[in-house]
Amino acid sequence: MKKRLATLSSALVFASGTAAAEVFSGRASAMGGAGIAGGDYTIGAILNPANATHFRDGDDFGSFLNIGAIADEREDFLDVGDELQERLNQLDGALVTADDVREISTLLTELSEGSLGGEFGAQFSIAIPNELASAVLYSRQNVLVSATFDYSDEDREYLDNLQLEPFLENRLTSTATARGYAVREVGLALARTIPTGNPEWQLSLGATPRHLQVETIEYTATASDYDVDDFDADTYTTEDSGYNLDLGVALAWRNARFGLSARNLVERDYETVGGNFVSADTLVSAGAGYNGETLTALVDLDLTASELPGGGETRFARAGIELDVADWVQLRLGYRHDLEGTVDATASAGLGFSPFDVLHLHLAAIKSSNDTLGAAVEFGLDL
Repeated sequence: MKKRLATLSSALVFASGTAAAEVFSGRASAMGGAGIAGGDYTIGAILNPANATHFRDGDDFGSFLNIGAIADEREDFLDVGDELQERLNQLDGALVTADDVREISTLLTELSEGSLGGEFGAQFSIAIPNELASAVLYSRQNVLVSATFDYSDEDREYLDNLQLEPFLENRLTSTATARGYAVREVGLALARTIPTGNPEWQLSLGATPRHLQVETIEYTATASDYDVDDFDADTYTTEDSGYNLDLGVALAWRNARFGLSARNLVERDYETVGGNFVSADTLVSAGAGYNGETLTALVDLDLTASELPGGGETRFARAGIELDVADWVQLRLGYRHDLEGTVDATASAGLGFSPFDVLHLHLAAIKSSNDTLGAAVEFGLDL
């Protein structure tokens, strides 16, 4: 092998770019990603543009930077890849025993049963809340990629019949494959409160026109000739651009809120260099929440599923709570569960500091019962 399998897999997870699925936030990520019906109005406006009207008295301007990432490893994909690479390097060109052949075959099988996936995201937003048409302008960049390994039938036959001859690594035809997509977008969430005739009820409608640049990634190479440096080469990527639209509605009664959002109303398929497709389907989500001075509790549910690159779908239920201590310190807990069973359920926790409710530093950590790990951080200024 030219490079380590583990090195390739790590590069796939942390490649720079952008993915459309997860909105990372030092606040929202600590609450399981919930926010369709409340929480912070800046990130909430990305999830549901109608949330742009839910600012507090005295909020005139806000600027926020959020960065986050989450990665998931199945069946010790990295460790098995390291072990396989080490054994192949030791045995390449040498006469092998039956035990050596069984070991290589076992490692190839174990690697084909695992996978590695990850998502990285960042967004910068500027919020200008007002009674006429509250606005949140934001720019997002995310990447979502997955890595898998296929143990070929040709390699099984080659190893089964390997006798009294040197083992040649370049005879292997098993392949490592990376699939994913990157999205760079600029959006403007606009929302306005609609009179209901009852002062206790507040109805908000919102829309977010967005411009997107989409890059698909599909890289496949044999175990003996792949090269990490080729991952972002033009040979393995395609690019496209266009516009999309999100719509949202929110209904508030005292401290209770209910929300419904529809993102990616313009459905599109983006073709990869291999003739496969990455689908940008409409994602419809509903939420309910209690947004008090001290306690915030939110629950979200995706009503439609999102397709992952390389196969599989996700549909999340999210829940989170926040305890605000004198507007200076915030404690958060959250939970996210994939109803499709593709992604491990995750628990999250976070801590926020908001001195004078002007400067903001919010941290979030994400963990599953297996090998999913994630984190997010937010820096902000709220005037």
